[in-house]
Amino acid sequence: MNKRTSIGIGLHVSNQIIDLQIPNQVSVARLKELLLESFEMLPNRLPASFELVVLNKPI
Repeated sequence: MNKRTSIGIGLHVSNQIIDLQIPNQVSVARLKELLLESFEMLPNRLPASFELVVLNKPI
Protein backbone atom coordinates (compact mmCIF):
# COMPACT_ATOMS: atom_id res chain seq x y z
CA MET A 1 0.00 0.00 0.00
CA ASN A 2 1.12 3.53 -0.71
CA LYS A 3 2.33 5.40 2.39
CA ARG A 4 0.05 8.31 1.49
CA THR A 5 -3.05 6.13 1.60
CA SER A 6 -2.13 3.85 4.50
CA ILE A 7 -0.59 3.80 7.95
CA GLY A 8 1.46 1.13 9.64
CA ILE A 9 0.11 -0.28 12.89
CA GLY A 10 1.23 -2.90 15.38
CA LEU A 11 -1.60 -5.13 16.59
CA HIS A 12 -0.89 -6.57 20.06
CA VAL A 13 -2.47 -10.04 20.27
CA SER A 14 -1.59 -12.82 22.75
CA ASN A 15 1.88 -11.51 23.63
CA GLN A 16 2.66 -10.96 19.94
CA ILE A 17 2.87 -7.81 17.85
CA ILE A 18 1.54 -8.18 14.32
CA ASP A 19 2.59 -5.42 11.91
CA LEU A 20 -0.13 -4.32 9.47
CA GLN A 21 -0.67 -1.65 6.83
CA ILE A 22 -4.21 -0.30 6.89
CA PRO A 23 -5.98 2.33 4.77
CA ASN A 24 -5.95 5.72 6.49
CA GLN A 25 -9.61 6.27 5.59
CA VAL A 26 -10.97 3.19 7.41
CA SER A 27 -13.13 3.75 10.49
CA VAL A 28 -12.33 2.02 13.78
CA ALA A 29 -15.61 0.08 13.57
CA ARG A 30 -14.83 -1.14 10.04
CA LEU A 31 -11.25 -1.98 11.02
CA LYS A 32 -12.56 -4.24 13.81
CA GLU A 33 -14.79 -6.04 11.28
CA LEU A 34 -11.90 -6.48 8.85
CA LEU A 35 -9.59 -7.78 11.57
CA LEU A 36 -12.16 -10.36 12.71
CA GLU A 37 -12.64 -11.56 9.11
CA SER A 38 -8.90 -11.72 8.47
CA PHE A 39 -8.06 -13.58 11.67
CA GLU A 40 -10.64 -16.28 10.88
CA MET A 41 -8.16 -17.52 8.24
CA LEU A 42 -5.26 -17.73 10.72
CA PRO A 43 -4.53 -20.17 13.56
CA ASN A 44 -4.70 -17.30 16.10
CA ARG A 45 -8.25 -16.01 16.22
CA LEU A 46 -9.43 -12.84 17.85
CA PRO A 47 -12.13 -13.09 20.51
CA ALA A 48 -15.63 -12.25 19.25
CA SER A 49 -15.59 -9.23 21.55
CA PHE A 50 -12.35 -7.25 21.82
CA GLU A 51 -11.27 -3.69 22.42
CA LEU A 52 -9.34 -1.83 19.76
CA VAL A 53 -7.20 0.91 21.29
CA VAL A 54 -5.30 3.37 19.14
CA LEU A 55 -1.95 4.42 20.61
CA ASN A 56 0.47 6.99 19.18
CA LYS A 57 -1.56 7.54 15.98
CA PRO A 58 -3.87 10.45 15.20
CA ILE A 59 -7.42 9.41 14.38
